[in-house]
Amino acid sequence: MFTHDGSSGKPDTRSRVLAATRKLMDERGVARVRVDAVAKEAGLSAGALYRHFAGREELILAVILDSVPRSMSFGGAPDAGHEVVRDALAVMIGQVYEHEKRMAAVAVTVLADETLHERFRDMLARAPGGPEEFTRALAVALRGYADAGVVRADLDPAAAAALVQGRCFHHAVMDRLHGPRPALGTSDEVTSEVMALLAPAAQR
Repeated sequence: MFTHDGSSGKPDTRSRVLAATRKLMDERGVARVRVDAVAKEAGLSAGALYRHFAGREELILAVILDSVPRSMSFGGAPDAGHEVVRDALAVMIGQVYEHEKRMAAVAVTVLADETLHERFRDMLARAPGGPEEFTRALAVALRGYADAGVVRADLDPAAAAALVQGRCFHHAVMDRLHGPRPALGTSDEVTSEVMALLAPAAQR
């Protein structure tokens, strides 16, 4: 976590602030997140919040980094039963969609403001890990699902991970721009579509 003085905040305070920031991002959109509102939501003074985060951009970036799973779990051993493993894969794809939905909301705001974009790029360059960690972790999980027989064995795991993320992100962006529309389908329908693309031919 980035802090104003380079030190880490207390875990309980950090968790409260991140939860408050995430809540306001979801309710109001990234563009309307303000430090004073986050502090109020977290039950802190603005001064107390600034002791842990340098400003609004750091808050938003911290939420982004905190929401990126460092690993995607393979939902069961190969002998757990086909339906159990397949259901676990559907849950994982749903989690990917929720992550990409949040990333789409952030991208809409950040890319519209070149100054904000530059600050975010600088902070991301200094942050541990990066967006590629999520793709790598997803690829590892998909390899496990392929070994279990619910994902095509001939798919390159990294390419499959990029496909899953790309489809989820595209739908999330279009849904945000246009609002819910029958032609776009729902997030559940996107999950079903991705499942069909990943499934071995015999299971389609």
